[in-house]
Amino acid sequence: LFVGGGTPTHLPSTLLDQFLSRIRDRFHLTDDYEWSVEANPEDISSEKLRVLRKHGVNRVSLGVQSFDGHKLEILERSHLGDSARDAIKRTADSIENVSIDLIFGAPGETLSVWERDLSDALSLPIKHVSTYALTFEKGTSFWGRRKRGTLTAVDEHDEVEMYDLARQMLAASGLNQYEISNFSRAGFRCRHNLAYWRGEQWLAAGPGAAAFLDGCRSVNHRSTTTYFKRIESGQSPFVESESISALQEARECAAFGVWMI
Repeated sequence: LFVGGGTPTHLPSTLLDQFLSRIRDRFHLTDDYEWSVEANPEDISSEKLRVLRKHGVNRVSLGVQSFDGHKLEILERSHLGDSARDAIKRTADSIENVSIDLIFGAPGETLSVWERDLSDALSLPIKHVSTYALTFEKGTSFWGRRKRGTLTAVDEHDEVEMYDLARQMLAASGLNQYEISNFSRAGFRCRHNLAYWRGEQWLAAGPGAAAFLDGCRSVNHRSTTTYFKRIESGQSPFVESESISALQEARECAAFGVWMI
C-alpha cells in the first residue's frame, strides 16, 4: 500500500489520523505488508509520527531532494538541509524503513555539490534512496523560468557523471541498485516500485491516480471536484483507459527486465 504523491502528512494530525483510519477500514493487509507514506521534511513532527505508527505505517518516503541550501532554494523547497537531516533521524527512530528522494542536475549544480548530497545521505539512517535528474515539465515554474532564460539546464554529460557517481557511492555503502532510479539495503526494496517493474496489477484511488488491472491501464480524473462528483454519482472515475495487447506486454516485460537487477 503506497499513499502519495501528493503529501498526506501535510494534513493536520487530527485529519491525518482520520484519513489513515479510513484506509485501514477499507484495506485488509497481510501479515508481512509494506505500507509506505510520502512526507516532506517540514511536515515531520512527533505527533504525526505517532499517528503513522498507530495505524501501522512501516515505511516513510521523505521528499528531501537535497541538503544544500542554495540548491534547495533553486528547487523551490521550503525546508533547510539541517531540518531534513533532523527529520530523517526522527523518523528512523519511530519507523525503521526510511527512504529519501534526491534530485541531481539542478541548474548550476556541480559534481562536488552532488557528491556532498550523497555523502550527507549516506551518513544518515536510511534504507532506500531514489535519485532523479531534474526534468523541466511544461506548465511548471521550472519550464517557464528556463524559457525566460533565468534557469539553465545542466549539460547532459554532467548529468551522466552525476548518475554514475550515485551508482558508485551508493553501491559502495551497501545501497544496491535494483532499477534505474532506486537503490536499497538488503531486504528493503520498495514493493510498490517492484510492482511496476514486474508488470503486476495495482489498484488506484484518488484524483490523477493510475491503475493497471486485467491488462488495462486507467487514470482517474485529475480534477478533485470532478473525481468526487463521479464517485458520488456512481460513475467511473477513469478519464483515460488503454488496453495492453499481449505483444505490447511482452515488449514491456523485456524492456523493464533489462533494468531489473
